[in-house]
Amino acid sequence: MPDVREATESLLASRPELEGPIEEILAVDRSTETWTFDDVPVDSGVFGEIVDAGIVEKTNGAYRIANRSAVERALGAHETEGNALRAIQDRIQVDPGLFVPSVSASTVVALGGALVFLFAMRLLHLRDVFRGDRVLSPANDPYFYRYINDELLAISTDPLSLAVVADLPSRAAGRRPFAHVANWWVAALLGGDQWAAEMTAAWLPVVATVLLGVVLYWTATMVSGDVRIGVATVFVFALSPIHAVYGGLGFLEHRLHQYFWMGVTLLALTYLAVDFGRCRANVRVDRPVLAHFTSPWTWLASVTVAVSLALSILAWGGSIMMTFPLLGYVGFRAALDVRENISPGLVNLPLMAGLTGTVALTTWFHFRWGWHESFVVYVPLLTLVGLVGIFLVGEAFRHANWPVPVYLGVQAATGIVGIYGFRRRFPDIWDRLRSRADDLIYRESAVETTSLFAHEWGGLLSPVMQNGFVFVIALVFLAWGWLVVSRSYHPAMLVPVAYATVWLVLAAIQIRFAAQLWIPLSILGGFGLVAVLSWLDLARSSPLVRDRTESAGSQSPERVSTTRIHLPRDAGQVAWIVVVLVFLGGLSVLFMASTVAETTYDDDQYAALLAMEEHYDTVADADHEDFVLSNWGHNRMYNYFMHGDADSYGYARSHYFDFVTDDTADDWFDQFDDRVGYVVVNDVEQVPASDIVQAKLHHQLDPDGGDLPPTAHYRAVYVGDTATAYAVVPGATITYNSTDAPVESVTTEVTIDDIAFTYEQPFEAVDDESTAATVAYPGEYDIAGESIEVGEADVVNGTEIVLGDGQ
Repeated sequence: MPDVREATESLLASRPELEGPIEEILAVDRSTETWTFDDVPVDSGVFGEIVDAGIVEKTNGAYRIANRSAVERALGAHETEGNALRAIQDRIQVDPGLFVPSVSASTVVALGGALVFLFAMRLLHLRDVFRGDRVLSPANDPYFYRYINDELLAISTDPLSLAVVADLPSRAAGRRPFAHVANWWVAALLGGDQWAAEMTAAWLPVVATVLLGVVLYWTATMVSGDVRIGVATVFVFALSPIHAVYGGLGFLEHRLHQYFWMGVTLLALTYLAVDFGRCRANVRVDRPVLAHFTSPWTWLASVTVAVSLALSILAWGGSIMMTFPLLGYVGFRAALDVRENISPGLVNLPLMAGLTGTVALTTWFHFRWGWHESFVVYVPLLTLVGLVGIFLVGEAFRHANWPVPVYLGVQAATGIVGIYGFRRRFPDIWDRLRSRADDLIYRESAVETTSLFAHEWGGLLSPVMQNGFVFVIALVFLAWGWLVVSRSYHPAMLVPVAYATVWLVLAAIQIRFAAQLWIPLSILGGFGLVAVLSWLDLARSSPLVRDRTESAGSQSPERVSTTRIHLPRDAGQVAWIVVVLVFLGGLSVLFMASTVAETTYDDDQYAALLAMEEHYDTVADADHEDFVLSNWGHNRMYNYFMHGDADSYGYARSHYFDFVTDDTADDWFDQFDDRVGYVVVNDVEQVPASDIVQAKLHHQLDPDGGDLPPTAHYRAVYVGDTATAYAVVPGATITYNSTDAPVESVTTEVTIDDIAFTYEQPFEAVDDESTAATVAYPGEYDIAGESIEVGEADVVNGTEIVLGDGQ
């Protein structure tokens, strides 16, 4: 149809600015036979001109290009010999449609709703975190970060102060310097007082999670070219129970920084892949690599890789693992490039430049400010060397036209040889890396160190419990993603696929990595959610899912574009969509509530804390110790609020288990050596014996009233179903001198929180004429017809009270 070509050329001659909209329409037309106006990112006025020119025709209520090949030839003819330079110059222009996804009003509404849902899913434990006038963070480790934050705020509350970031305390600088600095900076920005510290502890994890949701939307939209998948990704990401713990309200830790900057790294890698794919698919660009390089956004993405990867590494003690998925992605990306006869070293030059920037940044922070350990310099450097090796070998395979599977095998073998050579050449660094790996992988006492597929977590059900029901769909589309990259050149799809695969392997070793896994896997879950709705005829299918093999030829998947969300007007269809989303998300929300509840502190534990604080306020003048011995998993919380020091739970970890499994609590009083002021005994499902301290101090104590355990040095200050708190005291010693019949015991009535208990302590012989009993409670005692009052000071100071003939 020469008329269509002539019409296109005539329109472009008079309106050259319409070249871009025509190309956008052509990209959509290549992906589907017919489409609607909502499918194309073109204004209605421009679209009307194109239709009026005869380039687009309407058939059966839908649109299509009248003659696709004629339009393509017209666009090609519109190029001149100087257009190669002009195409490069066009790449220098800001391209918001690529780097910043264009959105419609319906997309804004949908994305806003998904982000609100994400926000709400991270507030499930709102009541458990905000307790009165304080913030009760979940779990144990956040209190270490709050303690360090308080230490830094004591140095300076000026967010521009270099005195803090350049001279961190050793405990802050050694493993997670950036996490501590970022937490301090936000608190300082809010004013630096106690309120600012608590608001940072409460809300910074949630804010970081919502921002990560925006990043994931952005990434998924670029991978798929479909804003619906971007919105679905945010919805799926919100449904992860394990991420709801680590990224939820009050969980101030290194993870919020690690997760966010890992997401930014995914975004930058995706942009680099998508941009080159579009340059390669553009029929007007005969030098796609050059066009890719001449875009300022390419080098902005390179800088973003440098910064985000460096900050990820500096935020975490196990930061070397952040390079594992990057290496996995690069290895397979190079294989894709070789298969397509693309120079892997040349096209990935921006990525190598970014990693070089990471090496420079980590080196500067380590040697200039003493941040982190030396391996944060060596590991990125070795990763960069590994990338260079991968690309050099890839160039050899490309020129020799050798099989790609063999190339992947050579990569693996070279990696093993390289690791062995590094171990032999740098044994000290290797030993330190192995020590950190042992600390991360083989620490068996923490629940999070079990496998995601561990039998105690439910076996095959465990991943669903930790990542929600959509996890199954996401795994299916992880396999589908591998199918896509195996059949077509789609490096953008490879980003979440490679990252998810590496983190899946690590999560199979330790469940702590399941939250990292869910970040890239949620993108694949977004594909799955849209596919499920399309299979149920409730939504249009994504062109990339429908035509997953079409891009094996000349068309690149990056050309597919669905930039608007068409909201259904049929009430029945809306209702069914809601039903599907509730069904898929309902179980996840139930699992989420249960998982989050396991990390929060219940009413009894909080009441025990308040009781210990109240008791300490009454005896502080008596030089009573304020250290709390408890289960190590709760120890930092109690001690942070009791005396502000949550630096370590080492003492509790070393002594608590031996204490509660011993048969006599009083024997430990001297072993405590005036260090322990309070003991908290928690409920456990199975107590191995009835005569151990665990049973005596908690399980055999009726919180509704009864008898208190006959201990001389443990005074109960709170009694609850799940936690009982004791003050460790010297006790008042009542010595009774008499030649008459010995007194067997001494008794008093004790009231704790309006619950009455009987406390009875036996007398023991001191000599032929004296007996003595050490009591842990103040009160009125009746001894051989005599009534004596034991005061609070007597119990705390270890006063001796003598009665009888020799008093």
